[in-house]
Amino acid sequence: MATVFPSSLLCSVNRPLDEKTNVSNIAERNAIPGAQRYKGMVVVVRNVSAVRPQIFWLPTEDLTNTGWEEIELDGSSEKNVSVPDWESGINYGEYQFTVYNGILYRCLYSHTASADFTDDETNWHKLSGAGDAADIAYHHPTLKTVEAALDKLLYEPLEITFSGGSLNEIGDEITSVNLAWTYNKDIVSQNIDNGIGSLAVSLNSYNHIGQSIMADRIYRLIANDGVEAVSAVIEVKFMPKIFWGTSPNAVLTNANILGLNQELALDKKQSRIFDCTSGQYFYVIYPAQYGEAGFLINGFKYTGYDFSQINLTNVYGHTELYNVYRSATIQTGSAIRVDVN
Repeated sequence: MATVFPSSLLCSVNRPLDEKTNVSNIAERNAIPGAQRYKGMVVVVRNVSAVRPQIFWLPTEDLTNTGWEEIELDGSSEKNVSVPDWESGINYGEYQFTVYNGILYRCLYSHTASADFTDDETNWHKLSGAGDAADIAYHHPTLKTVEAALDKLLYEPLEITFSGGSLNEIGDEITSVNLAWTYNKDIVSQNIDNGIGSLAVSLNSYNHIGQSIMADRIYRLIANDGVEAVSAVIEVKFMPKIFWGTSPNAVLTNANILGLNQELALDKKQSRIFDCTSGQYFYVIYPAQYGEAGFLINGFKYTGYDFSQINLTNVYGHTELYNVYRSATIQTGSAIRVDVN
């Protein structure tokens, strides 16, 4: 299946994406289709087991085989092009050639050379070793080679699976957090906040001991695959409980409430089925901070409840004001559905 490039990766229409600048002999050079030729094209003829390698280019609009001219790096031929070494501060034009550390380069953009070739190199197309995607010019504002374009197109984003978070009742104290994580690919660095810091890339778990956590805490893992940094978080979270159940008692004590059904919750919304066949009140009890409740009994609006409040102390010694909703009368149904909103 063909590789489809995104629209942001624009290639100059008068140059083939895979510039074929490396051929075995003159006959292969002459056989390059006309549609693949363009002014400024460079071809390296390897001349395997024959004569020395040669470099040819098309300096004019003549794109036929008569338009090829050989480039002599040492300037020994009066007819051919002499290529000088790169120099800082020189004004170079598009398609002009230079040599740096024995490597032939072709200018991509007209510019004045920087003070250092390392800074100037983005303006040049490396011709030595042509045929490698790293050495094939790609006309894009930031992606200078086909290799860079393909790396971006085929890049697999880093993904993190991070675990170790927990839900805890207010008043509880967490003394250790066992963190674990996995990646979909290799990474070059990783670190976790809350005083843990940088970790060896071979590690995929960490037990954060010696803690005294009694309020919400977020752990953030940041990993880098050498291209971008990605983060993931888990949370050690604290919340109160809500309670529900049945009782023959018209008033419940603190201990009675702690003996009912219960779960951690961040709001009052819930649906319950109560069995009151032996003659029971049904109760719904939750933190007052969650606001007033509305009730549906078996799908119908219900306002016949008794309301009170209690300062409830949980098993960890935390005290909080709770709303207590009780059916106004003893119930005898076996499956009373109560929806709280």
